[in-house]
Amino acid sequence: MTTGILSPASRTFSFALPPALLHNFMVLIIILNKKMSFEIQMFRDFLRAHGLRWTPQRRTVVEGFLVSEGHILAEDLHRRVQTADDSIGIATVYRTLNLLVECGLAGEFTRSTGKKSFEKIYRKGRHDHLICTGCGRIVEFEHPVIEKLQMDICRRHGFARTHHRMQLEGRCRLCREGATVS
Repeated sequence: MTTGILSPASRTFSFALPPALLHNFMVLIIILNKKMSFEIQMFRDFLRAHGLRWTPQRRTVVEGFLVSEGHILAEDLHRRVQTADDSIGIATVYRTLNLLVECGLAGEFTRSTGKKSFEKIYRKGRHDHLICTGCGRIVEFEHPVIEKLQMDICRRHGFARTHHRMQLEGRCRLCREGATVS
C-alpha cells in the first residue's frame, strides 16, 4: 500500500491504494491536469489583464470548479474546496466564480429557488436545460430541431446570435410521483 499526507501547501492528500489502482489514479490525475492546464492559463491571463492576482485560494477554487461535473452551487463548491484549504471563505468562491463567468470559462444561471448555479462552458457544445422546481435536478439536452429553429429565426430577423439560454422549468417524473431524489 502507498500512503500520502494532506498538505495544502504541497497540494497532496491522503490515500491508501494497492499499486495497480494507484497507477490508474495517477494516470487520471495527469490527464485531468493536462486538460485543466489550458483553462487555468486562460484564467491566469484574464486575471493579469485585469490587474488581479493569482492566489493559492483562487487556484484551489478554479481547480475544484474545473473537476466538477454538471452544474454546481457556490455553496457546494465551497464545501469541496474547504477540504483542501479551510481558509477559503464563501466570498472568495463567489468572487472567483464570477471572474470565471466574466472570463468565459463558466456559465451562470439562477435556479427557481433564487440560488445561482455554475457550469463549465468553455469548449462545450450548445445545450439547453430542464430544471425541476421540486428537487432542483438539472438535465442538459440538445436537439438539432431546436438549434435549426433558433438559427432560422435569427436569420429571418437579421440577427447574429452570440449566445442563447433556454431553461424549461417544471417537475421531474420522480417529484410528480412523490419519490425522493438523492
